Amino acid sequence: METRLSKGKTEGRLSLEGSSSRNRSRARSETGSRLGEAAGDDMRIDWLNEAVCNALEYVNLSCLHLLTFPCSRISQDSFQKMMEVRENRLNIYTFLDHAYNMKIFFINEEVEDGFKLFCTVDIPMVNVLERSRCVCFLKEDMAKVPYHDPASILLWIELKISVYEELLNLCKEVFFPLFTIRHDHKGLNNTAIKEFPMHLSDFICSLEILKGKSQNSVVLPLPTGLEFQNSDSFKHRAAITLMENTVLSWTKQIQYSIAKDPEDAAETCKHPLPSMEISFWKFRSDELDYICAQIQDSKILTIISLLRKANSTYCSAFDLASQGHDCFSALSRSSHTTQLQERLQRKQEVTASGASSQFLKGIEDSVNTLENHCIDVTRESSPVEDANDALPVADRSFTGSAYPVLPHYQVKFDSEWVSAMSKAMHILFLITVNSPFYNTSARLSTFIRRLENIVIIQTSKYILQKDGKQILISDPVEAICRLESSIQMCASLKDLFDNYKDVSASHFPDAKLNPWMSKMPVFGKLDSFIQRAQDLMIIAKNAYVYENLKTTTFGGINGLKTTSCAREIHRDVIEMILHVVNVPYHLFDIDVQREFDEKMSQYNAMTKSIEFRALSLLQQVA
Repeated sequence: METRLSKGKTEGRLSLEGSSSRNRSRARSETGSRLGEAAGDDMRIDWLNEAVCNALEYVNLSCLHLLTFPCSRISQDSFQKMMEVRENRLNIYTFLDHAYNMKIFFINEEVEDGFKLFCTVDIPMVNVLERSRCVCFLKEDMAKVPYHDPASILLWIELKISVYEELLNLCKEVFFPLFTIRHDHKGLNNTAIKEFPMHLSDFICSLEILKGKSQNSVVLPLPTGLEFQNSDSFKHRAAITLMENTVLSWTKQIQYSIAKDPEDAAETCKHPLPSMEISFWKFRSDELDYICAQIQDSKILTIISLLRKANSTYCSAFDLASQGHDCFSALSRSSHTTQLQERLQRKQEVTASGASSQFLKGIEDSVNTLENHCIDVTRESSPVEDANDALPVADRSFTGSAYPVLPHYQVKFDSEWVSAMSKAMHILFLITVNSPFYNTSARLSTFIRRLENIVIIQTSKYILQKDGKQILISDPVEAICRLESSIQMCASLKDLFDNYKDVSASHFPDAKLNPWMSKMPVFGKLDSFIQRAQDLMIIAKNAYVYENLKTTTFGGINGLKTTSCAREIHRDVIEMILHVVNVPYHLFDIDVQREFDEKMSQYNAMTKSIEFRALSLLQQVA
């Protein structure tokens, strides 16, 4: 959304707190008697009508090429239609007639059939500002809006989504210059007059930092009010203090950037992926490059040089923070500007983030395939000689010639996905061997855990695709095949890791420097996932063994009774399975381990009872 500042006064933009809900409620009750009056009887309504139309229509006509949303011209009819709504009239008269109500917002919101104008005394939500244009009217004093001259107490401004940028421009370009040139500082002592610009400059620096963070960048703001063309402006103690406060904010920004770690992604994402690891190092490299470029600015170098001459302790703190990364080590090792610039120009050689980002580019294509490719498993079915070998021990007692054998599938992985996994592991091994920075056990274990997550996510999708968890009941044979192949996929990742672990011994003469030989917290999730898949495979195999009881009809004298018992056993088996799989969490959410283990324990206990009933049924048939 693109708008521009209105032509009215702007001081009120800084005080949008407004009245409390109690005052607003009292004002609304006192305003009820005026709602029956015609809008034309009040000159203030006419003034607001003209002001709102001019405010919104002025931007439409002059900045039409800047607008990213459909053009919404405000007419007299729009305002009159708004006044026909009781809630809008109530808000307007509450604002006009009561001193405690300091603000009102007129919003031209985009709807299905065009635009609708309405007003509110509450701060509009961001999602409303994204699809609307909003004008805020603000009282300069806590008073009732006069009938004869509403403009004497009201000012207005069009609001934008970018609050930081709007407030920053107002403070930096309007309020700070206004304060420095005004001469009516009556009642203020010299200390207050000197301190206020300093505090306002600190506030402007904070806004610039917040604006940068909102745009995912680290900004080193310059102090407001210093004239770099005039060397005399740096000699005052107030200027030194201002520069020290600015350098302190730089120090915090650099420390904030250096302290970032790829493991922080786990706080916002439950299962961080390998692509997030690659994106982190690329973003961090660009961020540190941007900080290096800012440090090379002549104004920043001038401030650092002046503070060093003044023996400021803040400079030492800044140097200490700069030592946290090789990219900034020149700041503490060099006191000459030329040497500093030469070292900063070689940041690609000494920046771990830049080097790591360059090395990880080679694995990006494989990672994209792993994350976006839909795993497909081709199977060739052929019955095994002894189907009982494929069944759990608990189910072998109920296997006979009257029931089909369980098909055994030669599972073949999706060739493209397996190739991408093998390639990713090979490139990761080469990175750890050749990279001067991405060769530690911490970096390797982080990436391996990311690969674990993508294997778990992809295989979970594959197992439950189309039918979801109902596949364990509706098509247990298919479920068994998917579970088996998924377990093999998980095991293949561990096998690849073990292979490269053995090979790494010849590439790292010093075993202490070999990241592959270090004890790393990896494959914990994968082992839990494999165990969960094995438990579900037991359930699927039981469902397969007992599924024929649903359709089998027994003859003989007791045939009807035996058939009824068979149906009852089948129903109980289905209820047991549903008890396990119908859970409020994802069936493969391995973080929910205790609840699932309890359900499996109950399932195993009930399975024994089912076995005895099935054995009794077989004896009756025999």
